[in-house]
Amino acid sequence: MKIINEIREGDLNIRAGVIIRYRNFILVQHPTPSEKWPNPLWEIPKGHLRSGESPKDGAIRECYEESNIKFEPWKLEQPIQVTYSNAPLYLFLANLDEPILLNQLSCASTFVDGDGKRKPECDSYAYINPYIQINLIQDQLRFGIMYYFNKWHCQEDTQIAGPIMGDVPQNVGSVLSLGYKNGRVLPPPKKISGAKDYSSIPVF
Repeated sequence: MKIINEIREGDLNIRAGVIIRYRNFILVQHPTPSEKWPNPLWEIPKGHLRSGESPKDGAIRECYEESNIKFEPWKLEQPIQVTYSNAPLYLFLANLDEPILLNQLSCASTFVDGDGKRKPECDSYAYINPYIQINLIQDQLRFGIMYYFNKWHCQEDTQIAGPIMGDVPQNVGSVLSLGYKNGRVLPPPKKISGAKDYSSIPVF
């Protein structure tokens, strides 16, 4: 796989990520330890948006770079917005019909550690049950994850953003792609309006 160097120039202080759920489990990744984070907790694929990039596009790109999974836009459910490091983080949900094999996953994005060596941003993957293992996940991600598991509820006057759909690509190559995973075409999505109004996304 092509290694992608970490890009910071042009990035925004806004993040987007994907919660990948299979039944009562979510797919998480373990960040590579560094001087700044010697004992990092598990997290989800996420990262900074780039200039001109929508939250959904950024979430898809970051997930692909950090896990080799490329979701079709219509596979991501409506997002919520939480706060992560004092900045907005858009969290999209992707429900899997079957689990992804962990040995198919890899991280192409990298960073330079204090020793001057370039390393992958994450070094391993796992499925965990957040109902009983939420303590293993970064605390800033816990509320958003449990929101999607219906354990915590937003206020009565908070509404979920409407569906944000995208075109179904014709060819995804060799990418581990949900919607066209391993060349097996899934039924096309229902035709839904392609609204991109993020103003109604609930904020926590």
